Amino acid sequence: MSAIELYIIDDKGFFSHKRVGDIDSIVTALESEGEFYTLTPPPDYNHSWRWQDDKWITDETA
Repeated sequence: MSAIELYIIDDKGFFSHKRVGDIDSIVTALESEGEFYTLTPPPDYNHSWRWQDDKWITDETA
């Protein structure tokens, strides 16, 4: 089976971390843990990103 990267969103909507694994087992684990995720990576790891309306946004200034 192939690996997939999922980007985990915390309960406030912010990017938390990335998880990589087999698609069936990782999605099952995340759903049983009640975690939210997206397949869309944040634009970078230098800012605090929040998932809103199906896209990453940041309140930080560039």
